[in-house]
Amino acid sequence: INSVQLIAASRDHQQIMPVHILKAMLEDETRIITSLLDTISPSIAIPIMEQVDKGIEKLPRVSVEGGGRAYFASESLKVLEKAASLAK
Repeated sequence: INSVQLIAASRDHQQIMPVHILKAMLEDETRIITSLLDTISPSIAIPIMEQVDKGIEKLPRVSVEGGGRAYFASESLKVLEKAASLAK
């Protein structure tokens, strides 16, 4: 969650969207997701990461005086709730 917030904040995004979550998963130091993608098809992770970056760049930037904090959009909360229920 920390890395998701950092990704959004570093790009001046007010909302944390599912694409931020996906980027954090792809950049995770354990590389679990990218390893799984490479198992499916070698070098597939790179084009996926490029598409994720393009999606993030399309999101609106909001500059808030004194910083500000990004909040989870309802779509992101649904993703996290679904992940938690599947993990049970």
